[in-house]
Amino acid sequence: MLVAGAFIGLGNWQLDRARELKNSTRTIIELIAPVPLTTLVQPRVNIDSRNLLKNVSTQGHYIATFKSDNQVSDGVAATTWEVGVLQVDAKSAILVVRGLWSERLTEPQIAMSQNVSVTGVLQPSQSTDRGPNSAANLARVDSTLLLSKAGLADFDLYDGFILANSESVDGTKIDRTRLEISVDNSKVPGYYWQHISYVFIWWLMAALVLYLPFYRRRVTP
Repeated sequence: MLVAGAFIGLGNWQLDRARELKNSTRTIIELIAPVPLTTLVQPRVNIDSRNLLKNVSTQGHYIATFKSDNQVSDGVAATTWEVGVLQVDAKSAILVVRGLWSERLTEPQIAMSQNVSVTGVLQPSQSTDRGPNSAANLARVDSTLLLSKAGLADFDLYDGFILANSESVDGTKIDRTRLEISVDNSKVPGYYWQHISYVFIWWLMAALVLYLPFYRRRVTP
């Protein structure tokens, strides 16, 4: 009975891990009103994980634009993103994923002097390079890469980036396709169905242990 109980306990533990993994992998954002960026994060400070994937709003003017190759959005791999550097005050800036690079010319051109209002989802910085890091291309969407870019190293940079879902200039909305991406913030290793398969294995072993005494009685003359 103790062995069977141990197997059942292991199955329950594995089930909890599967639930934890599923709950921590969020790809759908709650449609709630955006909150000001500065109420959740500050420049030069790592984002609290509890504030990731929240809708935020801010405003400023774009001071630089980069490509970011080999990204994945809307389930499509090898897309190229347009990533803007939005200066939000005299000393601070944050990265904004505006949309596909191929659509950058479909909108009215924004002058660097124009004030832009942005709403979007606060995302964690990418940790893996997707392409080359050059003067025109960001290897990943990570503000630390801006430290090597001309004219940007002196700014106080925000951790993470905003995945824009709306931009407007002087009250006029910029009409362009917005992106959806999947982010896995889980620190639980493995895959959901991998954990579920182990649940059934542990419980099956518990059932076999419980059944074994009855089997022996049946086969014993």
